[in-house]
Amino acid sequence: MGISGADHVVCVTKDAADLAHRIFAVLRMLDEDEHVDKIFVQGVDESNEGMAVMNRLAKAASHHIVC
Repeated sequence: MGISGADHVVCVTKDAADLAHRIFAVLRMLDEDEHVDKIFVQGVDESNEGMAVMNRLAKAASHHIVC
């Protein structure tokens, strides 16, 4: 299973801490790439650690969120 045109895919895991680590490691890497102009992230359930993950993603996206 792949995502057409995607260079980096972070797989969903039930461990919110692991998911956050993976997502933000990839975001840091992509932030250094001058050729990246769009990043798509599927949201997670906003309960427990998921709320913190979604809050950090919103801040990273400067609150430019498309649902």
